Amino acid sequence: MSKKLLSVVVAALLSAALTATAATNPHLSMVPTDGIFHYQARISELTSTELSSSGLRSYSDLLPEDDGSMDYAVAVRLLQDILQTMAEGPSGGTQLGLDQDGWATLYHVGSTFMLRLDITDPDPLKAWMDQHAAQQNIAPQRQPSSIGELYRVAQGDSFDQSSTYLWLGERQATLAVSSDRVAADTLQQRLRGAAVTPSLASQGTAATLASNLQVSTSQLGWLHLENLTRALVSTTPSLLAQELDLTTPDYSPQQAAACESEWLELAQQSPRIVFGQTHTVDSSGMVDSTSRMLWEVKNANVQQQIGRLQGTLPADQADIDRTQFSVGLGLNVDAIAPVLMMWWQSVTQRQWACPTLDEMKQELAKSNPATIAIAAAVMQGAQSAVLDVFASGDADGDLASLDALLAVRSRDPFLLSAILTQSVPFLRGVVVPANGEPVALPLPFPGLNLQARITGDYLAVYQGAQATARAAVLKDIPHSLAFLRVSADALQAMDALNSGLTDMLPRDSLNRESCDQLYAASDLMAEFEMARGAVELATSPQGVSLRQQNRVRLRSGPGATGPTAGQYDLAILWDDCSWHSIGTDTLNADGSALYREIDAVQGQVCALSETRYQWQLNDRTLVWANSESRYRDGCNDSFSVWEDDGADIQCKVVRTSADGSFDCIANFDLPERFRYTPRREN
Repeated sequence: MSKKLLSVVVAALLSAALTATAATNPHLSMVPTDGIFHYQARISELTSTELSSSGLRSYSDLLPEDDGSMDYAVAVRLLQDILQTMAEGPSGGTQLGLDQDGWATLYHVGSTFMLRLDITDPDPLKAWMDQHAAQQNIAPQRQPSSIGELYRVAQGDSFDQSSTYLWLGERQATLAVSSDRVAADTLQQRLRGAAVTPSLASQGTAATLASNLQVSTSQLGWLHLENLTRALVSTTPSLLAQELDLTTPDYSPQQAAACESEWLELAQQSPRIVFGQTHTVDSSGMVDSTSRMLWEVKNANVQQQIGRLQGTLPADQADIDRTQFSVGLGLNVDAIAPVLMMWWQSVTQRQWACPTLDEMKQELAKSNPATIAIAAAVMQGAQSAVLDVFASGDADGDLASLDALLAVRSRDPFLLSAILTQSVPFLRGVVVPANGEPVALPLPFPGLNLQARITGDYLAVYQGAQATARAAVLKDIPHSLAFLRVSADALQAMDALNSGLTDMLPRDSLNRESCDQLYAASDLMAEFEMARGAVELATSPQGVSLRQQNRVRLRSGPGATGPTAGQYDLAILWDDCSWHSIGTDTLNADGSALYREIDAVQGQVCALSETRYQWQLNDRTLVWANSESRYRDGCNDSFSVWEDDGADIQCKVVRTSADGSFDCIANFDLPERFRYTPRREN
């Protein structure tokens, strides 16, 4: 993501912050109340991370693929491209003709999944669709009418074969991905936005949920578990079940009715997962965003038992500015056995009339919850564990600079220390005084100078000035109930990544996908001068709540564009997320360049292949043009004749550093990441 893109996103957020949060989404009158999934947002508040195609892709798995009439790849790519363009803020909205004061809504009616967008003018979106179709090798097909235009999206010979369409009205655009069992006239009615009864507008659902979650309706969504259960088990087939031709088990009418009743009874105890977000921006460009997710719990007894499982954590554990990294895990070990035993008994001792639930009961009855009680007995009295990292050690293994604390809260911390010191061979004989005096721990790890002390209800192990100060006051910090509290400085994590932290991870701990995601996040963080986040998971009056806070600010001043002429060591990122040197690259000021692949053959180190080319920087893209290569088998052999390498290659610069190094990504069969590091002769 470029700095320009991030700037317009921040500008859009600032605009949104000045808009009243009580705005009403006009699309709600078209959305039935029995939906399973719903997400809505003001267009001015959308970014690419907040409305993705993942939800559509997950739900598309429900749709039939037997006759191949649905081209999922085309539909998902279209949605991704629309959202990516929207993420460019006002400039992206202009490309699509979006109404920046309007709404985007992702929902479904039966088996038709809809993305509805408010627009100011359909012509820019038509032009954008023509360009998208050309890139996807799709011949544009339209059916104009007096009130709008139906644009055929998916591939195929017949207009009517497609079940993926974009409807362009005068003030609204709707993308629909539908089951091929939906009749053409029904699909077109849904595309054009007919009002339904009852609707989310008539029920006031969005406003009520936003109030419960304490967020704005301008970014709000939910997954309705009760409606999903009803659609799957109802004895009267739902619209979704009919259009997807879903079948239920071959039960008698009495059994089917029992299954519907009992499954719905369970679903009604936890009917929805609700999520939302709010933003504020100050005069310095600092963006504070808070997102919340609530898993509703309607059963008071279940809610009480979940609350019993929470441990006590320092109230400032999720303070976004306190540490480089902090995590607190809260779990009341004393409550684990009785709570789980009570739930186990409530399921296994109940008589279930539904055969499916009765089978599940029989399987659960075979388990022995007493083993959980035995395992929990080892840590009886434990309430929480907290880790604070104020300064991390170097990636090359030097731990002397580590400033960190690990502490466990227990009903008897002295007994806990005695158990732990007797369990670790090199700590046997160490006694942690009950009066709070610190004691040095004899460790066989160079650089680690850990101390241990009992501070109130905590057994703390720590090293460093800030960790020592934290250990001294930990017992006096206010505490409250929670399952999890985390805070982190994302820029510090990026620095650790760039300094080679991934090389310290166990081999094969990262695959290609996870490595790419890790570096993509790091690329994004490089554009910020501040990026901090915090998370808290705890019970609330309505259920279990996950609260996340992010605070970010873009780097000020012009960003580095790199590369410049010079000599570079070149490395490539392998699938296991480790860097491997592949030679040197010389970029000359006159635009010529020479890449040399260095290798060892029979004890000699030399260049076994060379590629000469012309280089230029084009909009943060390093272009390798007019390439010619030659090769040899050994250091004493002659090179072959220069041979033309074919088409030009573009390597998109995704990160630059103050030392002149940069990363770029080139697409071959798969995207490959290269790292250029300026050569420094000894």
